[in-house]
Amino acid sequence: MAFGRVILGLLVLLLSLPAYAQDAAPLILNPSESSYDLAGNYAYLVDNSSKIGLKEILGPDMQKRFKPSGGKPLNLGVMPDEVCWLKIKIENRQSLAKEMVLELGTSTINHATLFVLDEKGEFEEKITGDMHPMSQRDYYHRHPNFSFKVKPAGITTIYLKLETQAILETSLTLFDAKSFVAKFPYEYILLGLFYAAFLVAIFYNLFIYFSLKDTNYLLYVLYAASFMSLWVYLDGLGQQFIWPENPWQQVWGARIANTTTCLFVVLFACSFFNCRKNAPILFKIFMAIAALCVFNTIMSCFLPLVDYKAPVRLAWLISIPVIIFTGFRFWFLGFKRARYFLVAWLLVLAGATVFMLDMYLGLIPNSFFTRYAWRMASMLEIILLSLALADRINVLNRQKEEALARALEAEQQLAEGLEEKVAERTRELEKALTEVKQLSGLLPICANCKKIRNEEEYWQQVEDYISQHSEASFTHSICPDCLKKLYPAYAEQVLAKQTEYDPDKKKKKH
Repeated sequence: MAFGRVILGLLVLLLSLPAYAQDAAPLILNPSESSYDLAGNYAYLVDNSSKIGLKEILGPDMQKRFKPSGGKPLNLGVMPDEVCWLKIKIENRQSLAKEMVLELGTSTINHATLFVLDEKGEFEEKITGDMHPMSQRDYYHRHPNFSFKVKPAGITTIYLKLETQAILETSLTLFDAKSFVAKFPYEYILLGLFYAAFLVAIFYNLFIYFSLKDTNYLLYVLYAASFMSLWVYLDGLGQQFIWPENPWQQVWGARIANTTTCLFVVLFACSFFNCRKNAPILFKIFMAIAALCVFNTIMSCFLPLVDYKAPVRLAWLISIPVIIFTGFRFWFLGFKRARYFLVAWLLVLAGATVFMLDMYLGLIPNSFFTRYAWRMASMLEIILLSLALADRINVLNRQKEEALARALEAEQQLAEGLEEKVAERTRELEKALTEVKQLSGLLPICANCKKIRNEEEYWQQVEDYISQHSEASFTHSICPDCLKKLYPAYAEQVLAKQTEYDPDKKKKKH
């Protein structure tokens, strides 16, 4: 019997747990702390009809529908036609009221409405978001924020209504007013360093492009500029500093930056490895992705955000694996510059993974590193890709130097061959000149026998002398005069035969 009562009591306790688990534990303000992460101190309710107001939310039926966060940041995915309500309890055990600031950790919430009890016991309503001018925010900050007072010695309950066409995800951080303002300089210094790295890489490579006219540098600059613009929108800096009173620029610009970033990174990867020549199949895949990105860029200006998201996600889901596969492929093929390219992309993926595990899933503790992991990885990616392009210049310079060395070697060999031929020809000419010189000048010749006296004072026949001092050779014959003198009878016969065959001589004879 006693055992049955125990079992019955346990069943009653288990059945009653959900009724007590609807609200998250209240946040207790500590005088020694200035900021609080509210990941474990809020409960949420999803309104699928988007028609529930504050009056209905305060009713007992709706209060039972609130679910505790379970210690995770808010991430409900794309909810274009739904509204999310958050309930946060803050306990102030001090005797004085405290000025607090609630900051949403993302700038992509379209509408954020805060309801908090004022001193008269009525709910005060404040609204902000990226679809509202910056002047509606309590503090001129890049993230939506609300300033409110927490009553002394009691619990203050606030309600937050969130609507967005983008992904409904955000961190929730509570600050006291002084610490919220005090963090601005450090926050913007870090962001300044982040964007300075982008700007240095962009202008440096743009200068190289104008010097070399290499398309790779232009595509890199366009990718880095688009990626930086995307971060400007994600960080809320565009709305804060460029178009504070024109919120539509924030939504429209973010869409364009997202699609163009995907487009230019695909074109850069394709051009960087010269896939048209080195990998024709990958070239066709890259061109297909680029065509999809161009379509997305055009249609993002006209389609609602929920319809625009699907093709953009498809482009990113295809392009990232293809880019990484391309990096591995060319690394294995011996392209040394592929190592920078591959490490850069792996770093971005690692940084994004750490950020999502913290921000979206709450699987790792929130810290400075996890919150800025994606930004630091993006900055390193831009630097590594710039180094990859610089390594490409080094490779081209080495190839040019090798080609120049081969050309100089060939020219030297040609010059040596020409010099050898010139020397041989010179020797031949010198020899000829020597021989000509030997036959020039005054030759002592006998007036009677016509012999020539040589350098050794010996008398030689003319034929012998000339044969020794030139390449001439002699054949012997007899001239007509000597023929008449030595052989008169034979000379008459020869003359008669010549006359018979020569009519002109015959006429002269007659």
